[in-house]
Parts: sequence; structure tokens; C-alpha cells
Amino acid sequence: MLDFIKIEFGLLSAKKRKVRIYIFLHLSKGKKLISTLPLFINPSFWQDKNQQVSPRYKEAEKINEKLKIVLFQIRKIEDLDRIRDNKSFKLLIYKISINYLLDNNLRILNAIDNQIKTAPFRKNRKTGSIGLRLNTIKRYSYLLKLVKEYEIEKNTLLFIDHFKIQDIDAFSNYLLHEKSYGVGTVGKQLGLLKTVLIRAKRDGYPVSSNYQFIDSFGLDKQKRILQTLDFEEIELIKKAVLPSNLINSWKWMLIGLYTGQRVADLLSLKPDQLREGPNDILYIDFVQQKTDRAVTVGILDSLIKDILLEEFPSYSYPQLFNIHIKQICKLAGINKRVAGYKMHLKPRRKLKGVFKKYELITAHDLR
Repeated sequence: MLDFIKIEFGLLSAKKRKVRIYIFLHLSKGKKLISTLPLFINPSFWQDKNQQVSPRYKEAEKINEKLKIVLFQIRKIEDLDRIRDNKSFKLLIYKISINYLLDNNLRILNAIDNQIKTAPFRKNRKTGSIGLRLNTIKRYSYLLKLVKEYEIEKNTLLFIDHFKIQDIDAFSNYLLHEKSYGVGTVGKQLGLLKTVLIRAKRDGYPVSSNYQFIDSFGLDKQKRILQTLDFEEIELIKKAVLPSNLINSWKWMLIGLYTGQRVADLLSLKPDQLREGPNDILYIDFVQQKTDRAVTVGILDSLIKDILLEEFPSYSYPQLFNIHIKQICKLAGINKRVAGYKMHLKPRRKLKGVFKKYELITAHDLR
């Protein structure tokens, strides 16, 4: 590798107008190479001491990010020893400018963002329809947030054309051990990241072949603990004496126990999905959001039919519904101690233990 002293950024003009930013490569024997960058700034906003644009300038964050990219790209080059004169240095900076400054699509962040922006036009492989589902888009948005946080905290940048499997391992370690995310959460994020890179490759971008070695993972199925409510516990819920603020969620909870649908399908249920059939059966027609399948459920229980036909509940947010479910189960006396996984604030992950059953029940357990 080339023996150089340091890399610097600076201006060669103090005129009160936008001027070009330069990059200087100082060699060990006092020689200095210089090249222009496709970046411009008014000298009054340039900070010589830290070689960055002052945050007072509206484009400061964008320009400083690009300066960081240039540094990152130069420092990762393994054959810098071929850079001996201004001509070869300018060619290097030109390539970096073309690939990473003028067209920033080689950032992993940009690849994820592109996946989100084009989601409405992509084919859903499961359903054959056009457009990814809202929950899928939310997952990509969450991945984007995690990668942004990682780059900031680790002072690094991730590019689709140049990353090692060690970089992915470092990202996984960061999520698992530093941020204490659950195994399932991290595994899903890596699966999404691999999908983003495969899409970028299909779109013609140069993607590192290391994407093939990214593996998603999840919690061992044998270690999963499912919580269920038996008939006696359901009867306790039916007869529970509850405050008025829990009645709406109580109705949804009972409907969920008797229909077995995902929470998104349950809470989006409308009266026009109901139809009365022969033999005093009330039918509910669902089109499941995740699978796009039509499902019909028959209801015979008189209390559930009365709720649906006479006291149909108002909409509830899933987060509030999950909170209320635990409160309802607690007041119903469902407090038997059982093994399970419970979310802890410190660390921010689900930990296995023995807890009162009402602490573990969620909307997922109504299915």
C-alpha cells in the first residue's frame, strides 16, 4: 500500500461565491497530489479545522456525507501503491466521483430506499399481484432505520459493490449483542437485506458476490413456546367484570378467539362481512391480508353472535389491543404461572422465564 501521511480536504479560493472542494493526498516524501471533487461550497461555510462544511449551511449534511464516502473509498483500496502522480490520482477520484458521488446508488442505504420506493410496482411472488404488502414495506423501512443507525454509530459506510461477509457478521453482532434485538428479528432483517441485494443485482448494479453467503435465521422451532387459552379460561374471560375502557377490546378478543384470524384481519372486520345462514349459524367472510385467501368462519356461540349483530365493536389499534388483552386476562384471573418469552426493556429483547400467564398473552395467541 502507498505510504502516505494523510488525506485532506480544502479550498483553493476564498471568493465569496461557490467554489470547488479539493482533495489532497500527502505522500511520505513531502510530495502532494491534488484533485478536484464535484462538490461546491461558499468559503464562508467551510471549516478548515475539521475539514467539513459548517452545519449552518443547508446542504452541509449531504456534502459532509459525500466527503466521508471519498475517505472511505480511498482507505479501502488495496493497490494504492500504483498512485504515484496527479494523473493517476485524478483518475481514481474521477471513478469515485462517478460511482459514489454523482450516482449514489451503490450505497446499501440507497438500495433499500429504492426497494421501498418501487414496492408499489413490484410483483408479489406469493399472490401474483402487483405491489408489496404494507407490512412488507414497513419491514424494509425498519431495515433502512437499522442500517442508518449502524453506519452512524460505527462511523462506517456499507456499499453493495464492496462488502465482505465479515461486514454482515459485524452488523449481525451489532443488532444481537449491542442492541439486544431478538434472534428472530435479526434473522428477518438479514433475509430482507439479501433480498435487497438480489434485486439490485437484477437491476444491473454491481453487487458483491458475498451476498450469496448472507443467511437468515430464526428461533429454533423446538424452543418456541406457544400460549393458548383453554375452554375454562375462555369462559372466565366471557364472565369477567371489566371497566368500561376495556369492553371494546373484550369484544374484539372474544371475536378473535372464535374466528382464529390474524390481528390485522380481525381488527379490520366490518359488519358487511357478516351473513346469517341456515341452522342459526352466523357466517363471517374474510379475505386474509397476508395470503389474499378467502376464508369463511361459522359462529354458533350466542354471546359472540350478539356482539357481532347487536354490539359490533369500534376499531382498535393493534398496539392498544395487545395491552388491553393482558389487562383483561389479569382481571379474569388467568394468572397460572407458565414458561414463556417476555419482552424486557433492559436488555431490549424477549427472555425466557416463568411468568403469570396473563403477562404473556398477545393477539397472536387468539388464533
